[in-house]
Amino acid sequence: MSRHEYEVEKANHLLSGTDPLSWWLDQV
Repeated sequence: MSRHEYEVEKANHLLSGTDPLSWWLDQV
């Protein structure tokens, strides 16, 4: 995952009230 993709997902998850870090770790 690129840095940009991470930032986009982080923003999306913040808006939806979920934890972006746990989501990102699931993708690794």
